[in-house]
Amino acid sequence: MQFTSEKISFVRFCAEYLQCGDDCPAAKSCAEADPSCAKITEKMEQGAGLSMEEKDVIQYFTRTAFWYTGTCKLRTKGIPECSNVGSCREDRWHCYQLLDQLGMSIEPEKRGQGVFPPEQISFVEFCADNVDCGADPCPAGESCLEDDPFCAKIPEKMEQGTALSDQEKGIIEYFWKEQEHWLARCKLNAAGRPQCPNWKTCVDPGFCLQLLDNLGISHDSSEEQEILEKELQKVIVNSAISGVDWQLGEKVKYHDRECPIDSGRPDILLKNEAADTLYVVELKAGTGTRENVGQLMHYVGFLRKNPPAGFKEVKGILLAKTFSEGAKFAVSTVPHLLLLRTYRLQVLIGT
Repeated sequence: MQFTSEKISFVRFCAEYLQCGDDCPAAKSCAEADPSCAKITEKMEQGAGLSMEEKDVIQYFTRTAFWYTGTCKLRTKGIPECSNVGSCREDRWHCYQLLDQLGMSIEPEKRGQGVFPPEQISFVEFCADNVDCGADPCPAGESCLEDDPFCAKIPEKMEQGTALSDQEKGIIEYFWKEQEHWLARCKLNAAGRPQCPNWKTCVDPGFCLQLLDNLGISHDSSEEQEILEKELQKVIVNSAISGVDWQLGEKVKYHDRECPIDSGRPDILLKNEAADTLYVVELKAGTGTRENVGQLMHYVGFLRKNPPAGFKEVKGILLAKTFSEGAKFAVSTVPHLLLLRTYRLQVLIGT
């Protein structure tokens, strides 16, 4: 397993400077001259696999560094400045990426406990103050009529690092549905509305989408999204038939779509000119997630064990407008089997 220099330096920094408590997985060895946590960076530099205890130590480092406040404690006074301070992005820390790479603390019940950048908190706070709730019933119900509505308390819990209830997560999902157009245009910047505090720094996927991923809430299951994917599928199929370059190092052409197999119906199937390699395309109209990678891997795994006649190799392509960090990390573990490709649509109007 390969680790970037920033991830290694994070672990080295924590091993040297963090004041660990009795709940640290390596607590017994911390009193030794050569504590076990100090050996982790050496293994990371060598690309060696980490034990479960070593992964737990890294998880502990991350929680101690910023987990419960949603902000990075490594930038506070009293300890040396973290070596990543110049490159660490506020919406995606190197330590957080490391946890994803190790497959740790990515479950909804764990990711909802304080991993909230200030932009995500300000999104919820802004919506609580400015959203005009629509015809669909809000999960907060009649509490919206109170002087201290239920939704207004959520940002405070996020700042404290307190786990959110299912109802509170439902309210955040409701905010997103009310404020996001089904083509992912942000309504928070529309004329006549107060300006969202994130508008200068929000990118695709936006902070609100990252928050939904953080809470384990799906944001691509609406009826409109399904309709869009069906229409997009037609465009992609026509492009494949016309010979569009998929940048695979070889020419491919259309083979089939929604062909029923034991594990489901892959969106699109492509084949190379020699007709011995099959490419399974999973299409997402928006952001591709690690869940989509898992679904694609399921298709690829089945077809590799049950290849159609004439095919010797099966690979997968996740095609989306953009990808979550979880999707990128998941694909990076099997680059010989899975690929990420983006699409861009162009509308031409003529006379």
